[in-house]
Amino acid sequence: MLADGGSMPAHSNDSGFLKADLVRQFMQLLESWKTGESISIIVAQVDPDGIASAHVSKAIFESRGIACEIYYAGSFGHPQNQLIYNEWELMKTMRPISELPEQGPLGLVDSSRFEDARFGSEVRIDPARFIFRVDHHLDQTTKIKDGFDLIESCGSATTLCTLLARALEVPLDKQLRTLAAVGIHSDTEQLTLSITRNEDIQSFAWLMSEGDQEKLEASFNFRLPPQFADLEREVLSTLEMVDGVRIAHATSLMKEEDGDLLSIIANRQRRNEGAATTVIWGVTGGWVRASIRSYSKELPLTKFIEAIFGKGKGGAKHGSGGARYQLAEPHVPFPDTAELLIKFLSAQYKCRIQQMRGRGGSDRNGKNGKSQA
Repeated sequence: MLADGGSMPAHSNDSGFLKADLVRQFMQLLESWKTGESISIIVAQVDPDGIASAHVSKAIFESRGIACEIYYAGSFGHPQNQLIYNEWELMKTMRPISELPEQGPLGLVDSSRFEDARFGSEVRIDPARFIFRVDHHLDQTTKIKDGFDLIESCGSATTLCTLLARALEVPLDKQLRTLAAVGIHSDTEQLTLSITRNEDIQSFAWLMSEGDQEKLEASFNFRLPPQFADLEREVLSTLEMVDGVRIAHATSLMKEEDGDLLSIIANRQRRNEGAATTVIWGVTGGWVRASIRSYSKELPLTKFIEAIFGKGKGGAKHGSGGARYQLAEPHVPFPDTAELLIKFLSAQYKCRIQQMRGRGGSDRNGKNGKSQA
């Protein structure tokens, strides 16, 4: 029972994240839904947590008779994402963001930004269309006025969606439970990150009480594609230190799907001593992709990433971040001009690191200045 005497599903008080008034607010949103109106859930970055949180959200809406489709930005190039895509047959449930309907209500999971650069310059979305958002990044964002916001600092957005599903007593089958467990396990690095909360651990345990252990194991024992070794050698051939930051890049244009391999290189470099922060980047067609890792407790990682790649072009959580933004049309390289563009970007990013670190360099007006970071 609620404090005012109203009824509430049995699991609504499982978490301090999910207060009774917040569950009530979501129930009111569902009850006020227009008959026949559907919702589109957007995943700004393809990764296990984004995939899983979107599918748990889909289950919640569909349990109330509301049609729900999932749209994603980016690609399934990372071998783990490819494995999940095939094992869970995501080709049946997810569509590229280029197919997003021009009208209708929207939801956003595993991101707080309604104007996320990762959507791409061709995708124009009115922020007023968003009525549902679940995220575990504490970015400064505008709250949804007439909708539902669940933004709490924890290890995984899937944890928050799982808590909401439990509060509403939404049944999750074995397949979805396992997918959700993969999302939580991945984003918390096997429940080891310091940001991991009891809610993450408890949600994971609850999901796997009826999940598929063999499928969970297989989701983390993915194999690297043949081209990975060549790409890693190419990237590491440019490795250098810039004011204590390890930075390296692909020297040639990459395929879009190979851009997801940069995160694996960054993860492997994070274990090497000598620099607390690592930046690995490359150009895939008309996009710049980057993976950033840091174990520095002093460095504001999102601010650092935005100082290098541009405001709103990337973000971070728990020492792991990334950037993805589309080049302006005149700057999209041809094969013959790619080397020149990449060299230019390399020089730009190194200068920006120096500016961010406050160790010299000049701003665009030619004045020396120190960063306030």
